[in-house]
Parts: sequence; structure tokens; C-alpha cells
Amino acid sequence: MSHKATSELFVLSHYGDDLFDSIKGVALQFKHITFERCHFNQCDFSQSDFYHCHFIECVFSQCNLSVMSVVATEFDDVTFSDCKAIGIDWTKAPWPQFMTQTTIKFERSLLDGSNFYALHLPELSLVGCRAHDVDFREANLVIQI
Repeated sequence: MSHKATSELFVLSHYGDDLFDSIKGVALQFKHITFERCHFNQCDFSQSDFYHCHFIECVFSQCNLSVMSVVATEFDDVTFSDCKAIGIDWTKAPWPQFMTQTTIKFERSLLDGSNFYALHLPELSLVGCRAHDVDFREANLVIQI
């Protein structure tokens, strides 16, 4: 199902196989929502709070996610492609201590000023991204060249 921007965003607690196109959700709060196999295209969630949400096998394409809050929000097999994801504190999301198949991919995205401090993310993939002033201290990452 395809969704365009409306006055009421995400009225359901679960979305599956949905396309969200050009959604403007700036500085809003979203709580306890699960998104499975959803595609977010050219959406703006800058300065928004995602609290206790869950993204499973989702793709974000050309989205503005800058200074988005991800407190207690889970990401399983999520790809961010051509996104602006500046100033996000990824340490606020609950990451499993031992990740086996969970992946998070950033492709051609801006990650400046983000925080990955001390996270165990061996499946993190950064391809063609800009990551200035990002805190990767004590993070457990696998670097592939």
C-alpha cells in the first residue's frame, strides 16, 4: 500500500509492505509502531522522536532524518540510501550485544555528528558515506575494504 503525507501520520501500530512517499513528519513523536518491509521515499523526519518503534527489513531512500531521536527503537536489516542522517545518537537504540544477522546499512548518506560510541555493530555497512565528527570510540565494528 502506498501512503502520501496526511495530517495524521501513522495511526496504526503496525505497517507491513507499505510505501511512504514524501511524508513530512518534522519534529513529531511516534510511539510503539512496527514497520515491516516498508519503504520510506523522500520523507522528512528531521527532529522527530521515534520511541519504542521497530523497523524490520525497511529501506529509507533520500530521506532527511537529521537529529532524529531513536530511543528504544530497534533496527533489523534496515538500509539508509542517499539519506541525511546527521546528529543521530544511535546509542539510544537497543542493540543486541551479539549481533548475528541483524544489519544496518548506510549507502551514500551523510552521518556527520552522529554517535555510535561503544556499540557492538559488526554488521554495520557504510558505503560512499560522509561521516565527519562521528563518535566511533570503543565501537566494535568490522572494517571491510
